[in-house]
Amino acid sequence: GAFVTFFGIDPGGSGAIAAIEAGGRIISVERFSKVEVEGGIALLVADFLERFDGERSLVIEKVASRPGEGVVSVFSFGRSYGEAIGAAVVSRCLIEKVSPQRWQRDFGLLRERGSTDSKTDHKRAVKQAAEVRWSRKFLREESDAVWLAEWARLFGSRRVDGGCDAKQ
Repeated sequence: GAFVTFFGIDPGGSGAIAAIEAGGRIISVERFSKVEVEGGIALLVADFLERFDGERSLVIEKVASRPGEGVVSVFSFGRSYGEAIGAAVVSRCLIEKVSPQRWQRDFGLLRERGSTDSKTDHKRAVKQAAEVRWSRKFLREESDAVWLAEWARLFGSRRVDGGCDAKQ
């Protein structure tokens, strides 16, 4: 098939976007935390995507607000999620959504039922697993985006083994 670059977006202010080539090499990762202006994540994502030629397959983490989260944090998270999706749509990317449970299960990273690990411990474990897999250091904000891009490459509808046809 055509040359495809795989992208993963971990939405939210402390998220990131990552690009992986068909062979599995990480090309680039950009964190959202350096963006301070409203609309900045949309610009960062659009600029990031524009650097790549050929077909682009993008996976974004499917998220929902959880009860008990503050209205302000949910709103700002939703805004950054919307900015990321808007930029991807304008960049003519095929967008797929995957739940955290699904991609973590597919890579064997899901927190065991009844685990006493805190959310922070689990995030650290996911980051460490990425560092082992790609033999490089990551910031915690970067690792989920890299895993999401890798999920697009191996399990997404445009995965490297052919998956289903993009022109659905």
